[in-house]
Amino acid sequence: MLDSDLREKEKRKIDSAKKFFATLNQENQSLEDVVHYSVIDSFGSLMKLVK
Repeated sequence: MLDSDLREKEKRKIDSAKKFFATLNQENQSLEDVVHYSVIDSFGSLMKLVK
């Protein structure tokens, strides 16, 4: 498998996850429960989101 193929597959997975969580948040609006979805590219990025 080529790196470019893997990148495209990963991009599709990320797009699917974004759509999934957007739908989840729409369906749960009445519960006032929101799920935040972010793409993390490093440990530092993760730590910024968690703080």
